[in-house]
Amino acid sequence: MMDDRTQVIIVGGGLAGLGVAHALGGRGVSCVVLERGLMHGSSGAMPRGRDSDLRQTAVSYGSQQLMTSWGVWDEHLASAACKMTSICVQDGGDSAKTVFSAVEHGYERLGSIIAQSLLREGLARGLSRHSSVRVIEEAAIKTMTRGADGVEVVLEQGTVRGAVVVAADGRCSPIAQGASLGYYTYDYGQQAVVAVMAHEKPHEGLACELFLPQGTLALLPMADDEAGRHRSSLVWSLGHEAAQAMLACSDDIFAEQVAYYSESLFGPMSLVSKRQTFPLTLTRAGAYVGDRLALVGDACRSLHPLAGQGINLGWRDGEALAKVIHEAHTLGLDCGTQAILRRYEKARYADSLALMAATHGLNRLFAHRNPLSVAFRRCAVRMFAQVMPLQQKMMRYGMGMSA
Repeated sequence: MMDDRTQVIIVGGGLAGLGVAHALGGRGVSCVVLERGLMHGSSGAMPRGRDSDLRQTAVSYGSQQLMTSWGVWDEHLASAACKMTSICVQDGGDSAKTVFSAVEHGYERLGSIIAQSLLREGLARGLSRHSSVRVIEEAAIKTMTRGADGVEVVLEQGTVRGAVVVAADGRCSPIAQGASLGYYTYDYGQQAVVAVMAHEKPHEGLACELFLPQGTLALLPMADDEAGRHRSSLVWSLGHEAAQAMLACSDDIFAEQVAYYSESLFGPMSLVSKRQTFPLTLTRAGAYVGDRLALVGDACRSLHPLAGQGINLGWRDGEALAKVIHEAHTLGLDCGTQAILRRYEKARYADSLALMAATHGLNRLFAHRNPLSVAFRRCAVRMFAQVMPLQQKMMRYGMGMSA
């Protein structure tokens, strides 16, 4: 039976957990990743055709720089990603809009759009660069004990011991709840309808976000497919009944509806994937740390997708936590103590709370149809279009850079 000793035990081999592993591994801190399933991407090239994955991820400019420093953003990911050069934000039914352009502010891109599966594969493949990182696949946790001297996790394969456990096990983390860290949850009463749309006109790196009475409709630029078709990823937030209607209608009617409500921005459209939905809720952990426990990514909070910032926040969590742990380790301190972990929570709480408040506030503002709310938000959209310093400040924050 295995008896493994390490500094950090990471529960969850998703995008956030792998980000923590890279941040720690790059600093030479030993860690073990416990993944319930199997990891892929240890070798070989990524087939381009697989980028039709329904779940696309917006990687901000800052996160791309971070991944480059980890050695993860290689030619495989770069060739599969689509450059996002501008974002058009518009209040549906009105001409008021704001366009955030990377080039106008001196940048090559705002970020990139890439299939979630390819991104995870690239992160998993890159772990081979770190001798201090180990992955245990099909890791079913039997018991977890957090005590004064460390953490002990018993698996079917054996036992792993460390100084701290990192919960990267997703929204409303079972690890966090097992440690009595409660969650605040707000149900938006909406579902996100996701699909891949082909369209006649090239998007030229433009993402659009239309705030409609029915809900927010976002089109994110994707790479052309092997047949040369121009494509965008659709994320449409709708009430439950409207979302189910969009699932039930024919492919042609669905495509016509998307083209109509997106104001035919990219011309006629066709559906080139299946359709899926997922519920939209806001969740926030009552605390980001506990006894020998730290939360990262969706375990800390989950946001409405309108900002496209979820995993970017998670990677910033990982970097901040790795920095705190590395500093403690270098000084010969116990990195699992409350005094050390509270420094991580303090470093991340303000950034996290600001983005939660902004996305929640925008969603609520654009959901209201009373004349005062409509007039206010249209005025705000026009102000962002005209006041360039304010626009640049918002754009840099969205890019994951200091304002």
